[in-house]
Amino acid sequence: MGTTVLIYPHDAIVYPNIDLDKVNVCQSPIGLAYIASYARSKGHRVVMVDVRMYGGRWESVLRETLRREKPDFTGLYCLTPFFSTCAMISRIVKEEAPATKMVWGGPHPSVLAKETLAECEHVDLCVCGEGEIPFSLLLDGQHPSSIPGVAYKENGTIHP
Repeated sequence: MGTTVLIYPHDAIVYPNIDLDKVNVCQSPIGLAYIASYARSKGHRVVMVDVRMYGGRWESVLRETLRREKPDFTGLYCLTPFFSTCAMISRIVKEEAPATKMVWGGPHPSVLAKETLAECEHVDLCVCGEGEIPFSLLLDGQHPSSIPGVAYKENGTIHP
């Protein structure tokens, strides 16, 4: 089994006048922790990157983590206000780990999976709703078509 990297984005990245080194992190990424814990219980290796923890160094830390881990899958939590940030992070992921399967989860892709896949070229799959089981099944190698709640792109076609 390969490695999976789970990423929690920082909404302040898109605001150029905010000093990221002074922004306080006020909550843990509990949803990603649930996914990581469940995947680990099934024998998968998971690394989490909460970019909020790294201030202005977030991009270099993320790039180094991706180069070191060479993930088979990369998961990213996305709220609608984070869409542009998540698209930028997904581009960085594909630059550093082009073979990784980029998976978005969270409220935005849960409601707008087809649109997310159409609008963001670097997203390969969306997990809609609770992600622990569907994401773990992807890591197990199941084809996304056999997993309820997973939308995906294959050969340029979107399968919601």
